[in-house]
Amino acid sequence: MKIHLILAASLMLFLGSAAAQPDKYLRLLGDPVPPSSYAARVVVITPETTRINIVHFDTIKFVSGNESFIWCFNGVSTLSEIDLNRVAPPGMLDHLVQVFIAKSPKDLDGAH
Repeated sequence: MKIHLILAASLMLFLGSAAAQPDKYLRLLGDPVPPSSYAARVVVITPETTRINIVHFDTIKFVSGNESFIWCFNGVSTLSEIDLNRVAPPGMLDHLVQVFIAKSPKDLDGAH
């Protein structure tokens, strides 16, 4: 019985610590940008928004209702699409929004 309790407690601690850690691969998708920063493009997300086309290295402000965030898509250049929910603040989006990432001139000439 003691073994079962120890195993159960260990499993709960492991699962709790895994849930508390941020997505360790998030950095591969880009970087969050402070809300006061400049973004060259603003995208308003409505219930009808399902896809957004961007270019690698774009910095974009996303607005949905009264919430917003800015993201710089400077992650790995091999990504061609991501789920915006992975980088949006928790609960901001209530549906799937795919971001399609085109190569930038920097990617094409290898100058990044």
